[in-house]
Amino acid sequence: MPEETKIHFLDYWRVIKLRKAIILSVFLLVLLTAAAVTFSLPRIYYASVRMKIEREKVTVQIFDANASGGYDPIFQMDQVEIMRSQKIGYRTVAKEQLVAKWQIGGPESMAKEQAFQILRGRLNVMPVRNSSLVELGVYSTDPVESADLANSMALIYRDSRLEEPTIQIEMGLEKLREEYNSQQKLVEAAQQKVNELRKDLDLDVIGNRSRLNDETIQRLHGDRSTAMIQMLVEKTRNDQIQKLTNAELKRASPTIIGDPTIANLQNALQSAELQLVKLLQTYGPEHPIVKDAVATQKKLDEQLDEAINVMRKGLVIGYEVNRAKVEAMESELRTAHATSIEREPTKYIPFDNAQKELEFQVTMRDAIKTRVNQEAISIKVPRTAVEIIDQARPPTAPVKPNVPLYLGLAAIAGLVLGVMLAFFIEYLDTSVKTIDDVERYLGLPVLGVIPQNIEMLSTVGQDSPHAEAYRVLRANIEFGKKDPQANSITVVSAGAGEGKTTTLFNLAVVCAQNGDKVLCVDSDMRRPTLHKRFGLSNEIGLTDVLMNDVKVEDCIQNTNVPNLSFLPSGKLPKIAIGILKSQKMRDLIQDLKMRYDLVLFDSPPIMGVSDASVLASEVDFAVLVIQYRKYPRAMPARAKQAVENVGGRLIGVVLNAIVMSHDESYYYYNAYYDHYSRSEEAHPEEAEKTPEDSETKGTY
Repeated sequence: MPEETKIHFLDYWRVIKLRKAIILSVFLLVLLTAAAVTFSLPRIYYASVRMKIEREKVTVQIFDANASGGYDPIFQMDQVEIMRSQKIGYRTVAKEQLVAKWQIGGPESMAKEQAFQILRGRLNVMPVRNSSLVELGVYSTDPVESADLANSMALIYRDSRLEEPTIQIEMGLEKLREEYNSQQKLVEAAQQKVNELRKDLDLDVIGNRSRLNDETIQRLHGDRSTAMIQMLVEKTRNDQIQKLTNAELKRASPTIIGDPTIANLQNALQSAELQLVKLLQTYGPEHPIVKDAVATQKKLDEQLDEAINVMRKGLVIGYEVNRAKVEAMESELRTAHATSIEREPTKYIPFDNAQKELEFQVTMRDAIKTRVNQEAISIKVPRTAVEIIDQARPPTAPVKPNVPLYLGLAAIAGLVLGVMLAFFIEYLDTSVKTIDDVERYLGLPVLGVIPQNIEMLSTVGQDSPHAEAYRVLRANIEFGKKDPQANSITVVSAGAGEGKTTTLFNLAVVCAQNGDKVLCVDSDMRRPTLHKRFGLSNEIGLTDVLMNDVKVEDCIQNTNVPNLSFLPSGKLPKIAIGILKSQKMRDLIQDLKMRYDLVLFDSPPIMGVSDASVLASEVDFAVLVIQYRKYPRAMPARAKQAVENVGGRLIGVVLNAIVMSHDESYYYYNAYYDHYSRSEEAHPEEAEKTPEDSETKGTY
C-alpha cells in the first residue's frame, strides 16, 4: 500500500483555485435562485401596540381586602396566552369582518374558525423582559391592515379586562338588591301591622311614640340590627366563595378571598412556579434541583388547597355563628319584651311591639340600601388595569422578506455548496495530479514537467521558454539511464491523447539543437502522425525496411532541424500486424543505435495495442507520458506493469499538459523556465555558444 501523506493547507487552496469555475457557478446559481425567490415573495408588514398590563384593582369592595400589585411573570404569561385565545380572536374576527375581508367561504362556524387561525398565525405577542409591558403585533401584506388589527385586538383585550371585574361586582350587587327587596317586603308588612293595630285599638299616636323606654331593650335592638347586617354580608361573601372551585380561587385576586394566609401562599406558589420555569430552561426534568423545585411547588399547592378548604369551613362557621348570635339576641329581646310587658298596660303592648319591629326592619332596609347605592356609584367610575402606551401605526417598510439577510445567507450557502462540490469532484477525480501522486502510486521518478499548450520547438526556436522544460527532461534522462551505451528510447502512454508524440518530437528537437545526432522513428503503425509534425512523406518507411528488404538509408529523411533525421512508419498492410516483434526489428534497432547518438521510437497507447509493449522490451528503456488530470491512476499503473511484464525498463515519467495557472504546486517550474529564458535573452553571447561547448551534451 502506498504511504499516506499529510494534507497541507495549500492542497486545499489548490483544489479551490483549480475548481474555481465550479465554485463560482454554484455560488452564482444559488445566489440568483435565492434572489429570484426572495424578490418574488410577498412583502410582509408588521405593526405593534405596546401595553402596560397589571392586576385588576377592584373598585367595589364587596369583601374587605386590598388588591395586591407589582410585577408578576406568571400573571403576565397568562395574559399573553389570553391575547392569543379564541376569546379575543373571535371578537376581532367579528369586529373587523375578517371572513368577508379575506373572502373565506364555507359554513359560518368553519369560516370564522379559519379566519381565527389565520389571524393567530399572523399574531405576535411578546412580553418585554423584566417589566409589565407587552407588545402585541400583527403581520400582514397590507400595512394599514396590520396596524388596524393590532389596535383592534388591543382595545378588545382592554375591554375584556374591564368586563371581568364588572361582572363580579354586578353579581354581588344583585345579591344585595335581592336582600333589599326582601327587607322592603318585611318593612311593608310591619307597617301594615302597625296601621292595623292603631286602627283596631283606636289609638291616637302622634310622632314616634314608644312606651318601652328600657335601655336594655334599646341596646338589644341596636345590637340585633348590627348582627343582622354582618350576617347578611357574611352570607353574601360565603355564597360567592362557595361558587368558585379551588383552582379558580388559587388564581383569584386577594380582594375576593380576603385571607392574608392564602394571599401569602399564592405569592409563594407563583414564585415557585416561576423558579421551576427558569430551572427547566437550564436543567432537564430529571435533574435533582428540578425535582426539588417540583416537590416544593406540589407542597405549596397542597398547602394552598388545605388553606382554601379551611377558609371555606371558616366562612360557614362564621355565618352560623352570626346567625346563632342574631337568634340569641332575638330570644333575649323577646325575654326583655316579656319582662317589660308585665309593667305596661295590656292595651298598648301589641302596638308598641309592632312599632319597634317596624323601626327595626326600616333600619335594616336603609342600611342595605345605603350599601347598594355606594357600590352602584363606585362601579360607574372603574379603573382599568390595561394602559395602551403606544398605538400601532401603518409601517412604511416591510419586515419580510429580509433581502440583505436572505441574500447574505444564500451567498454563504452558495459558497459552501460550491466548495463542497469542488472537493467532492476532487475526491472522485483519481487522475494523476502531482509529482507526489506519481512517486506514491507508481514508484517512478518524474523526469519532466511540461506545461499546457506547448509549442513545436522546430518552429519557435531554441530560445522559447518551453524549450527549457525539454532541456530539463533531456538532462534527467541522461542522468537516469546509467548505461552510456543505452541510447534507444521509446515514449509510451497509457491512453490516447496524452501528448506522447509531441513530447517525443520536442525532445528530439532539443537534443538535436544540443548537438546530438538524433533519429525519430515513427513506430506507431496503427495511427502514424509523426510525419505530419515534420511535414514529410510517409510513403516508405519502417514497414518497407522490415517487410520488403528496403535499405534503411533509403527510408530515412532529413528534417529542417540540423542533426535530426526521421524514419516514417510507411504503409502497413493488414498481413503485417506484429512485425515489430521480429528479429529484423531487433537487428534494425541495433543498427540504428550504432549510427545515431539517440534513437527515439514513437509508439501507440500501451493499453490498447501490443506494439508498445513489444517496443518497450526491445529498446534500452522507456519513458511514460502521463497527461495531467486526464486518466485515473489505475491506467498509468497498468501501463507500468505492462512494460515490466515484457522485461522492459521504465526509467521515469513525464507529466504533460499541466495548467500552471491553476495549480500553484507547479508554479516554481514555470517561474524557473521564464527566468532562465529571460536570462538567455539578457546574455545572448552565452546563448550563442556552439553545441560542442555545451555542458549538457551527452552521448546516447
